[in-house]
Amino acid sequence: MMSKYFEAVETIFNPDETRLNFNRDFHGKRYGASPVMVYGGDERIALAAKISYGKTIIKNFEEVERIIRRLIVGNEQTPFEYASIWFYVWCSRSCHSQFLQYRMASRLTRSTRRVAPMDVEFPELQEMMPEGYAKTYLKQAVSEYEFQVKCNREKREDARDLFPFCSVTEFYWLVNIRELQHFLSQRLHPKAEDEIKGIAKEMEGIFKKHFPITHKMWRAHNDNV
Repeated sequence: MMSKYFEAVETIFNPDETRLNFNRDFHGKRYGASPVMVYGGDERIALAAKISYGKTIIKNFEEVERIIRRLIVGNEQTPFEYASIWFYVWCSRSCHSQFLQYRMASRLTRSTRRVAPMDVEFPELQEMMPEGYAKTYLKQAVSEYEFQVKCNREKREDARDLFPFCSVTEFYWLVNIRELQHFLSQRLHPKAEDEIKGIAKEMEGIFKKHFPITHKMWRAHNDNV
């Protein structure tokens, strides 16, 4: 027999995670973010908050909006940890290092010990880089890497040291909505570095699509972006 919670949720919401069709697509850019899976939504955040009042049922969307507004205005952050987004991110190695400071998020990165660097496997990424010294150096690094691995039988884990910080990597980033709001507040700031700001803008669009109420309230009460 279902609990009252699931009887209520199934009539109003979909309690399961949103599974998205995910394909690696660079969209002609050397950096970006795509959603892999979304866990929960605005209603899950509101439901998590209601337990502090001894309640386990959400009545309607109006109640969800009231609860989320109260959470954001009152700076009550814990309920936002009950919903998450799993992102696929590709960017430069220097940009990737900036994600390391967000410790409430989980990250799994492409291992160049096991597979070739992105700029080797996907040559089109090299062509997306603006003309200049960095592009010239990157192409030289790719050529030298391939020579060392194929001809000198150098181990990948040693040959990968040839690649500069401008080379592309890819990783999964699983982040709860509390930490995502913190990330966006910092990385959408006008003084943020262009590459990570561009990624943050794409993540905000995904956040807005799947958590429209939370996004609206967050935007209304955030002065940094």
